[in-house]
Amino acid sequence: KIKFRDSRGYECIVGTANMCSGTVKNPYDKTFLDIGYLGECISLDKSIYSLWTSMMNRCYNEHYLKNRPTYVNAKVHDDWHNFSNFQSWVIKTKPDNIKNISLDKDLLNFKSNSKLYHEDKCLWVTREINNSIKNLENSKNIYFTKSKKYETKIKNIDGCVCSKTFYSYTEAYEYVESVKYNILSNIIGYLNKINNKDIKITDIL
Repeated sequence: KIKFRDSRGYECIVGTANMCSGTVKNPYDKTFLDIGYLGECISLDKSIYSLWTSMMNRCYNEHYLKNRPTYVNAKVHDDWHNFSNFQSWVIKTKPDNIKNISLDKDLLNFKSNSKLYHEDKCLWVTREINNSIKNLENSKNIYFTKSKKYETKIKNIDGCVCSKTFYSYTEAYEYVESVKYNILSNIIGYLNKINNKDIKITDIL
């Protein structure tokens, strides 16, 4: 039985040969970018580890930040510097059998304008939902045509375009708002279903 002489005092049972050769690893050594560490995970899921390393690289890898300056000032909460904590959260929360799903930090950070990865600030979002939210933010949904009519174009969650033509701008505007409201309601319902963060999601969106 050995104990590492650091602030955590991690203890484990090891073989004598491993102890003598110095090959026993401390799971709290910061081996990833001098920030992240494995922690006491019983088994390592490769897909989750890849997600974790990508998240850490986006925030702390200087080479990555040079090419992706939008991630400057993005941070990972101290709890998730520990891979074991992150893996436990992913296993607990990530929906099964949903394609193109990714970890989103922006929606729940919107009001604070921060860039923090943490369990209270992250959602599982599909690519379709993410694109749909961006489309809702687009204010250019009404076009004045050569025939002096107002044409509306709004992309639904499934990517289909909702298009209608009106004689007055007011009618076109009211139609756009009603479609956006329905799309937003569907987005909130879907996000609540796969994340179980009812109040926060509804409030933000």
